[in-house]
Amino acid sequence: MRLIPDAGAAAVVGRDYDLRLRVLDADGAPVALDRLALLVPSMMSGWSTRVTASKGADGTLRATLRLPHAGPFAIQPLDLPPPTACALPVSSRRSRMRGRADETPGPCPCRGACPWPDRYTIAENRAAEDRGALTGTFQTERLALPDVELIDAAAQPQRFKGALTQGHVVVINFNYTTCDTICPLCNVVMADLDAMLGPERAVRLLSITIDPARDTPDRMRAAAEEFGASARWRWLTGNPGEVKRLLAAFDADYTNIVLHDPMFLVGRVEDGRFYRSLSMPEAGDLKKIIDAMDS
Repeated sequence: MRLIPDAGAAAVVGRDYDLRLRVLDADGAPVALDRLALLVPSMMSGWSTRVTASKGADGTLRATLRLPHAGPFAIQPLDLPPPTACALPVSSRRSRMRGRADETPGPCPCRGACPWPDRYTIAENRAAEDRGALTGTFQTERLALPDVELIDAAAQPQRFKGALTQGHVVVINFNYTTCDTICPLCNVVMADLDAMLGPERAVRLLSITIDPARDTPDRMRAAAEEFGASARWRWLTGNPGEVKRLLAAFDADYTNIVLHDPMFLVGRVEDGRFYRSLSMPEAGDLKKIIDAMDS
């Protein structure tokens, strides 16, 4: 992900913006690509667009954007080559699947240069094998989840194992409202998924804050409105102690929230079975898993 410099100048907003970029591998060597699909969301609103950058004569990838307002904006590559196997020994990576010992090498989202080797685990590609051609990487796992009380954007209490989730496939993402890096990208994925699902689908989208001390219901409501959340997409905060219990169960209790990973989980709270994304997924990937779980 790279940030486009602030586009506040009148000469840029509302006019074509020429983007040029190069893709480098973990060793800093150029990656030869003829085309690259990009998601470009605003970090200040719910606006986003998808463009395809094509290789220019100088070897850079080029695309033309028309930005609707001042920045910043973000760039999320959508079809980079698959990550290489992690060079670190498997024993140095803690399994997210409680009690599971796995010595099988697997893909790592940091392309073999783990900054947090204990935060990643072996990717079980069962989701990709069973659900068709997914562009993201997912693993299956079973979680023991507490029945904590959360507070929604209307300041109403919600039991996590109550009407909020029972009888629904849930898609869960973790964010915080003052985040200006990865959270807006994740919110765009959730907004795209929200738009894909028909009103009759028994699916709940849950955005749970990782900063409950600051994210009040009013802040969560403002964020929900900013990204056009429907009634199925709930934005949740709560007592910091209760929220922390839930985050710990999902392995999302980050010591430094600024460095949190993009994380999406799709599953059912009743049985604790989930698919966890190990990379930034596309909304279509999440929908394929939902469709398979509903079939």
